[in-house]
Amino acid sequence: MSGASYLSFVAAPWADAYVRLADHCTTCAVCTTADEEGVNLGLPCAMADQLNEKSRQARRARTAPRSPARDSTDLDVRTERPALARWHDGRVVDMERIRAETLAYFRSLDENATLRHHFRHADEEGGLWYIEVVPDRGELIVIKQAELTSAGRLHRYSWEHLEDEHGGLTDQAIDPDEDPLEAIPAEEFQRVWTR
Repeated sequence: MSGASYLSFVAAPWADAYVRLADHCTTCAVCTTADEEGVNLGLPCAMADQLNEKSRQARRARTAPRSPARDSTDLDVRTERPALARWHDGRVVDMERIRAETLAYFRSLDENATLRHHFRHADEEGGLWYIEVVPDRGELIVIKQAELTSAGRLHRYSWEHLEDEHGGLTDQAIDPDEDPLEAIPAEEFQRVWTR
């Protein structure tokens, strides 16, 4: 949460693992099973769980593997879904779809949250970070983040504004036991967020 430069979501080193997870979850018969009203049933899928874990590990590592091994979860879009492919030598990644799915994920967490936690963090440059988190699959995921710089500027990030030239909504789950965070009341967070 320091003043380090920010990667765009599409350039993040873990994007490849996330793409594999997204491709699986949007094409798997188990993951997409819905009831008669079209509501996803949320059936357990071992492959989705495995890919989710790979994606989480890649996000936590913050580095990309030097030579990713191809496995059964890789999809050659050029042969299996040619209508979606742009022909070139590299791997095809639909960055617009990834951004849309990321936005939908954070929006869903925000709109369906029943429990919210709020924290403050002071960075080494004198800025203050205010975050709102919700639990998801055993982790605390940041859904709103406000940075009040030492110069008094406020930068806000959420599903409505994922990133800009100053930074972006963190992709890292937080651990209040390990991260230097101070729990704050919801009212304090809201005062900063609505400023």
